[in-house]
Amino acid sequence: MPADPPEDVTDLVRIASDFDARRDVRAAAEAWSRAHVRAPTRPEIRLGYAQSLIRAARPGDALPLLEALIAMPGAPAAAWLAYGVALALLDRYREALRACERATAMAPGICEVHLGHGDVLYRSGDWAGARRAYERAHEIAPDHPDVLGKLAHIAHIRKERPKARALLERALAQSPSHPTTRYNFAVLAVLDGRVEEARREVEALLAMPGLDREMHTTALETLALLDERDRLAAPVADALARDDVDPLAEALRREPGSPLTDNALADAMREMVDRAANAAPIDHAFAPRSDRSGRWHAIESHLAFRTSRGAPALERDLRLVASGIAPADSVDDDVVRHACAVKSRPANRPPEDALALDAWLRLAHARLLAHRVECWPGFYKPTHSTQLAGSAHARVSPPYVSGTVRTILPEITRRLPPGGWRATLVLAAILLIHPFVDGNKRLARFIANGELEAAGLMPHMHSPGKVRKLLHLAIEARERRDAEPLATWLAAASRESARFDAEWAAGTLR
Repeated sequence: MPADPPEDVTDLVRIASDFDARRDVRAAAEAWSRAHVRAPTRPEIRLGYAQSLIRAARPGDALPLLEALIAMPGAPAAAWLAYGVALALLDRYREALRACERATAMAPGICEVHLGHGDVLYRSGDWAGARRAYERAHEIAPDHPDVLGKLAHIAHIRKERPKARALLERALAQSPSHPTTRYNFAVLAVLDGRVEEARREVEALLAMPGLDREMHTTALETLALLDERDRLAAPVADALARDDVDPLAEALRREPGSPLTDNALADAMREMVDRAANAAPIDHAFAPRSDRSGRWHAIESHLAFRTSRGAPALERDLRLVASGIAPADSVDDDVVRHACAVKSRPANRPPEDALALDAWLRLAHARLLAHRVECWPGFYKPTHSTQLAGSAHARVSPPYVSGTVRTILPEITRRLPPGGWRATLVLAAILLIHPFVDGNKRLARFIANGELEAAGLMPHMHSPGKVRKLLHLAIEARERRDAEPLATWLAAASRESARFDAEWAAGTLR
C-alpha cells in the first residue's frame, strides 16, 4: 500500500487553531505537536505549540520551546508573555514577572498582554498589581468580556459585590453567548449564596449552541453538585441541630455513584504521610498545652478573627463570648460560634470510617459558618473557587472533592497519632483540597488545633498578614513531598500562642 501523504503544515495549524477555539486542550496540543514536527523552526508554530502545552497544564514541557524562542532576534511580546506564564505555573515568580514586564513594555497597547500580566501578578499574590494590570487592559478594551470578568473577580475579593455583579452584567450584555462570562456569573451567584440564580445561569450555559466540551463538562458537574446540595440540605440542617454527624453520614451513604479522587494530590499526600510516619517525633518543638487564663476557647477565637492583639480588644471578645448577648455583626458572630466549637472540640474527634469522616468535615464547617449562608456551610463547592480569575494555584476540581477527602484524611488519621505531624498533614490536606466555597483556612486551622490539643500540645494562633505564607508552605509541601517546613511554622505559631496566653494570664498584655 502507498504511504499516507505527509500532513500539510498549513492544514495542521488550522486544525490546531480550531481545537484552541473549541478549548479542546488535549487535541490542540496534539495538533500543534504534529505541526511542530513538520516545521520545528517556524517561530509562530513553536509559539502555538508552547501555548497549547501551557493550556494543557504542561508548563515544564513548554519552557524549553519558549526559551529558544525568546533567544531569537525579534521575539514577539506574545512569546515573552507565554514564557512568563509558564514560569509562574512553575512558581518561579521573580523571573515570571520580569518576562511579563518585558512583554507589556513591548506591546503596551495590547489588551491580552496586560490580562496575562495581571494573571501572573494575581497568582504571585499581588492582587493590587493584578488589579492595576486588569484596569490597564480595561482602558484598552472596555467591553472585553474576559477583562470585565477578571475585574469582577477582583471586586468580589475586595468585598465589592455590587460592583462585581454590575461588571458581569455588563459583560453578559456585551457578549450574551460568551460561555466563560455566563459561567462566571453562575460562580458569582454561588459565592453570594444565590443558589437558584446559579442554577438558571448554568442551565442557560448548557443550552448554548456549540458549547465546547470542557465548558459543557464543567457546567454538567456544577449542575450535579447543585442538585446534591438540594438533597443534602435537610440532613445538614438535622446534623447541625442535633450536633450529631449520623444524619449527614446516612444521607451520604444514600448518594448515587462513587466519588472521584484527585490521584495526583492523593499520591503527594501519601508520600508526605510516609515521610512523617518514618521521621523523628516533632512534638517537642511545640509548646505544651496550657490554659492559664481558663478561657482559651475565647482567646483562640479572638485571635482567629481580630487584627488587634491588645488587651482592650481581647477583653471585649471575652465578655462577648461569656455574656451570651446577641453579636453586633457577622464578625462578632464568627467569634462566638468559633469559641463554642473550640470548647466542644475535644468531644468531636474525627471518626475512623472514611465516609463518616467526610460527613464530620462537612459538619465541622457548618458549625463554624452556619451564620454565613454565602459560604455554603456544610456543602462542598459546586464551582471552581478561582474560576473568575483563572489564575490561582490549582485546587481539587469540585467533583473530586468528596472522594479526595475520603482518600487522604483517613490515611492521615490512620497512620499518624495525634500530635505535630498529624496536625501539620491535616492542615496541608484541607488547604490543598480546598473543599468549600469559603472558610477553608478557618476550618483547616481549627481542625489542626484539635489534633494538637489531643496530643497535649498548645494550639497555634492566627497571625494577621501570614495567610499567604501559610498557603505557600502548603503548596511547597506538596511540590517537595515534604511537610517539615510547614510543621516548623506550625510549631512556632504554637509557641507564640503559649506566650500570648501567659502574658494575658499574668496581666502583662497591653
